[in-house]
Amino acid sequence: MATVQDIQTTLDQLTSDVAAQTTVIGSVETLITGQVAQIKSLSDQIAALQAGTVTQAQIDALATEAANVATALESNTKSLAAAVPQNAPPPPPVATPPAPPPAPTPAASGTA
Repeated sequence: MATVQDIQTTLDQLTSDVAAQTTVIGSVETLITGQVAQIKSLSDQIAALQAGTVTQAQIDALATEAANVATALESNTKSLAAAVPQNAPPPPPVATPPAPPPAPTPAASGTA
């Protein structure tokens, strides 16, 4: 049976884990918000390009920015993909059902 100290230790660890998780969630939110802003900016620049109001230098800058955003997005995706499983708690163990009792064997007949 767990003692009060054991329960308090577990509660303290869970509190620490929640705080760390909250920090990670905030970082992911900031990351996604920044990427959304970059995509919106690219969208606005593409609209200007379609309207014919940009120069070749602006087109080149847009292509460079798009490549940089794509690279950052790919890098961040890999980082998130690696971090989430690494920091996720392990799944609970699956209970193995008990083996069924052996089938009864037919009784040997006493006749010869």
